[in-house]
Amino acid sequence: MHTGSELVLENLQENTTVWAEGVNYDTDGTIVNGGARLNPGDYTGGAAVSPASSPWGLRFTLTEDIILNSVDVFIKSEAPGVIVIQLKDEYYQVLEEVMVNTPAGNEDDPLQYTVNLDLEIPAGTNYSLVASSSPKLVRESAAYHSGFPYPLGNVGVITQGMLQDTPGAANATTYYFFYNWSFTKFEDCISNREGATITVNDIPNLPIGEENQTFTEGETLDDLDVEGTNLSWYADINGNEPLDGNTLLTDNTTYYVSQSAEGCESGLLAITVTESLGINDQNSKSFTITPVPASEFISISNIEDINNIEIYNTIGQPVKIIGAKNVQEIIYIGDLAEGVYIIQLNTASNKIIQRIIKE
Repeated sequence: MHTGSELVLENLQENTTVWAEGVNYDTDGTIVNGGARLNPGDYTGGAAVSPASSPWGLRFTLTEDIILNSVDVFIKSEAPGVIVIQLKDEYYQVLEEVMVNTPAGNEDDPLQYTVNLDLEIPAGTNYSLVASSSPKLVRESAAYHSGFPYPLGNVGVITQGMLQDTPGAANATTYYFFYNWSFTKFEDCISNREGATITVNDIPNLPIGEENQTFTEGETLDDLDVEGTNLSWYADINGNEPLDGNTLLTDNTTYYVSQSAEGCESGLLAITVTESLGINDQNSKSFTITPVPASEFISISNIEDINNIEIYNTIGQPVKIIGAKNVQEIIYIGDLAEGVYIIQLNTASNKIIQRIIKE
């Protein structure tokens, strides 16, 4: 079904069980030479592949995975040429194709030439190694070789010759072209199979909440009125920009929330928020912050002694906490990055929150 470290199953409609096994391959492998026929017993027979009956080659079966490193051909053409070799499956579909320039040979004393292939071939039946075109190469009729099958070491066997992808046709007894098969075989260790059951759960409904809500300054996403399980917040409708629940709310902004159950996440509910005048705004009339915006220092004045001052960025992270005991304080902000910050003043009777701008 699949080979690899990751399996993706899409659009499952019902519970499914899959089984997996681990395989440790011998990464070096063992190279075997001399597979099939080592060389021709007779050099008189030879031909170039005819376009009318192409391809010509050999049929074979493998009991183990191999890499077919190379085969030898014996060239009779006395001019350089090109051989096109194809690996086909049992349905004659081309799996790999290799095109090789061949040197000049000799009609009477054919040149033995090694064609490098480097073909990864898994165990299987009725493969074909064929030439779809070629220079004149040695081939042997049934009278000049001992007869099929020919072994490929202990990993497979050459079963017959073939023309035109028809293994039962005439010339099945002819040995075509490919001698001295060199291949790499691998010893492997296979683990026991383990099953994993995939349970298909229903997609949860959307969380429940008003699509338009109000907030007061300093409130966060967690303060919004939303009913759901395992809520997740996002800044975009596609759910690509997640937000923490302690993200401070911004006026006239739309946020998106989902809920999750049994490992499945719902669609996204859009909530648009509007800031309303709250107690923090009313209490802020009792103090002043100048200048706004500010670059290095801000001056804070209040009608009541300030216990401490806290400054947060817009996602709720504290950036400064300053102890104070007076009704007026000067705070250095030159070390803050430019942007908007939330300042919180804590007194004995009150908590006051306002925005400041660092430029």
